[in-house]
Amino acid sequence: MQEDNDMSRIKEYLKKVLSYMEAQGIRKKISLPYILFDVVVSYLRYGATISDYFYFRFYEKKHYSRKTFMTAKDKAAFYKVMNDESERALVQDKDIFNEKFKEYLKRESIAVPETSKQAFCEFIQDHATVFIKPVKTGGGSGIMKVETGSVDNAEELYDSICSKGTHVVEAGIVQHHKMAELHPQSTNSVRISSVLDGDEVKILFAVLRCGVGDSYVDNHNNGGLTMLVDIESGKVSSLASGRKSLNVLKHPDTGIFFPGFQIPHWDKCIELVDAAARKIPSVRYVGWDVAILEDGVCMIEANPGGDFNVWQEPTQVGRKEEMEQFRKRFE
Repeated sequence: MQEDNDMSRIKEYLKKVLSYMEAQGIRKKISLPYILFDVVVSYLRYGATISDYFYFRFYEKKHYSRKTFMTAKDKAAFYKVMNDESERALVQDKDIFNEKFKEYLKRESIAVPETSKQAFCEFIQDHATVFIKPVKTGGGSGIMKVETGSVDNAEELYDSICSKGTHVVEAGIVQHHKMAELHPQSTNSVRISSVLDGDEVKILFAVLRCGVGDSYVDNHNNGGLTMLVDIESGKVSSLASGRKSLNVLKHPDTGIFFPGFQIPHWDKCIELVDAAARKIPSVRYVGWDVAILEDGVCMIEANPGGDFNVWQEPTQVGRKEEMEQFRKRFE
């Protein structure tokens, strides 16, 4: 039995490595044995996961460059110091989050199975589009978009959701037309990561995320593109990157140029994060996902383990030293 489990893990490891190699176009350029060996070395020496290794293009970098990146090991140490583990669920659990931060959502939301079947059916009737999300996953995993006009039996949908555990069901967001121009199929959001430092909310970084192709989510893990945003102006300040691509100048589907793209209502984005970050002082570091509406902004969700990969990947510049200095102030 143990041998079967070990073999299964090895197969998953190989599958994941090969997937990244194919996506980044290095399958025929670098030998698989070298990559497999180097991935293990990078984990032991730098605490880098497989995704870290490929997002940061470690196969192109020497030791002096690799050591500058915040890897999974470094991030875990940062989160441990910054956030009270017992309070993380207030942000991480989507049902709890929606209740705690409902003033910032600007849309209706219910939890299933806590909500009755009748109330769920009425909710479906009231909204043209809903998003169904598992309460304890991230990275866009498990999210379903439902056009309610195509639902033949809302009661069966309710039963199906209940069979898969607790979910939140949210009314769809109608985003600002400028954001929709980037990629109309997805809600293109801004991730703003902040730290509550005493009475001051400090913005560490911000990134714009947009979907690609037929995807209705903008997450990096689902093929989305990510680019840095200048905190002062709200303009995109880098080329985009994704699982398959680096240095992307314009959106592959819509042709919108990324550098210089102005995010609407940027001042309101910062105001929203500043207010939200003060609600749970024990969770000092949070990555906030913000949607841009025609008349303002709203909160989508938040992550107390908000990833630093999206900050480091677009420019391939490591941020370990400055974050280490920041962490030591709070130890």
